[in-house]
Order: sequence, then structure tokens, then C-alpha cells
Amino acid sequence: VLAPARAGLRRADHVFCLNEDDRRFLLRTYRLAPESVTRMFPGADPAYLEVFPRRDYRPRPPRLLWFGTWLNRKGSSDAVAAFAALAGRFPELRLTVMGTGFPPEVVLGAFPEPLRGRVDYAPAAAEPGGLEYAARMLAADVYLLPSVFEGTPLTLMETMATGLPPVVTAVCG
Repeated sequence: VLAPARAGLRRADHVFCLNEDDRRFLLRTYRLAPESVTRMFPGADPAYLEVFPRRDYRPRPPRLLWFGTWLNRKGSSDAVAAFAALAGRFPELRLTVMGTGFPPEVVLGAFPEPLRGRVDYAPAAAEPGGLEYAARMLAADVYLLPSVFEGTPLTLMETMATGLPPVVTAVCG
């Protein structure tokens, strides 16, 4: 896979990338002309901004949110470990997981049995667009994204658009 990708990048008339780290890499590694590399700025659906005025920051029982594909490179095993550690210290803490791309038994099965009752699995949104997911985000207090690799995570932009503070790892993208 990498050899054809390298050949394609060397011969491309134009390359689009999602972050400045990738742009610098392309310019340096493949000696591409700056005008032949365009950084794209993906954006959140306006529905995420529309719910922002309804965000309530008053104290309540804490709720974390996982919004993304349930993969190890996205930090799913780290999220389970972090939730287990925090749940022992905060008995009212809950976690909502949505947009996982996996059935509930796979996601919930990753958590220790005693914690599964404190994890809410949200099914995929019924309608395209962001309104249903955006509304669900209003119930959360902190967005959790412990990825070990990222491009430019759209879910990060979406959660921040709703006013939900993120806790993320310092990775490319």
C-alpha cells in the first residue's frame, strides 16, 4: 500500500491534506511545490453550533462522552481503563458512547462487568446530519478522545462547536 501511495504522491499534480503537519511532511519528504499542496479545513455540520446556546454548565452528576469509531488506535482500550479508574473515585460518573460503528455487545463487553451499567450505548443517529448527535452531546460534560493516531478528527470539531470541552491526546492532526 505504501509504495503505490508514495509513487502517487510524487507524480500528483495536486495533493490535498487535512492538517499542517501533513502539509509540511509532503513538502519536505516529496519536495512538492507549495502551490501544489492544499490544506483542507473540514468543518462541523451547523447543527452542532445550533445547540450551543442550550449548553448548561451548572454542576450535575458528571458524564463523559466517547464519540467515534471504537478502535484501539482511537484509544478505546485507554478510554476503558480511564473510565474504570475514574469510576472508582466518582460513584455518579457515567459514560456515553456513540458513533462507534460496532454493536453494543462489543463496546459494552470491553468494560469490566461491574461498570457496564454506568455506560450508555447510544445507537446510530436515525437521520443524516448532526442534529441528533448534537442534542445528545448536551448531556455530556467532557468529550474523551484518547487517540494514538488522528488526521483531523471531525468529532472533535463537532463537540467543541456544542461547547463541550475535550480531553484529547497530543497526536498529529
